[in-house]
Amino acid sequence: MDLKKVTLPLSPEDMVEFFKDKDQYYMVDVAETLTKMNERGMLSYISNLGMKCALNYVSPIIMEEYMRMKNFIEIPMLTAIHANILCFLKFHEVPYPPGLDDFGEEAIMSFIENNQELVIEQCVFLDSFLLYIESRKEGYEIDEKQPTDRDLHDELGFSLLKLMTYEDFMIVFSKRIPPIHEQTYYTKYFDEYMFKGKNLFHYAAASPLFGLVKVIEDGKVK
Repeated sequence: MDLKKVTLPLSPEDMVEFFKDKDQYYMVDVAETLTKMNERGMLSYISNLGMKCALNYVSPIIMEEYMRMKNFIEIPMLTAIHANILCFLKFHEVPYPPGLDDFGEEAIMSFIENNQELVIEQCVFLDSFLLYIESRKEGYEIDEKQPTDRDLHDELGFSLLKLMTYEDFMIVFSKRIPPIHEQTYYTKYFDEYMFKGKNLFHYAAASPLFGLVKVIEDGKVK
């Protein structure tokens, strides 16, 4: 794929070209872009425009901002790194080739060490996801030891919702689920319409892994 190299914000000429062809893929020069905006600003700019792009460099700060951001953004290489970080914490393995030397196993270990609360909380959320879906099935028997219910605070970035629609990732991640009494429910994320006017079921239903349209009987998935 031919990627046009650009610095953000786009020049007037590049902006005209972008609106003429939104299927064009870009390679963002991160170092040059960061002379004009910070990492959060760069990701927000890409999200707001809906640019299809890759980055020529990924730093720990970029990954942290990506994993926390509350906007949807389409950068497949960051999604792959995100998956690798969570799987490495859980299994000490990475399901996707890094693609960049910036985020091999050593970089992932360092990232986890410096962002433990963020990474652990996201793993706990995903571990409880399948159990929560199971609990919504008709005829589900309540166990004496139920998970506690809690808020995820600021750790549920919208990038995590993107990961949940990756069937191959969820199959790998679901190989080992902790016992029910060690898990946590995040009920409000499923019941409240807090993601751009939608609830968590809307995004989870995008994955053929779960078949939620058939599973949920209370009308939350249409």
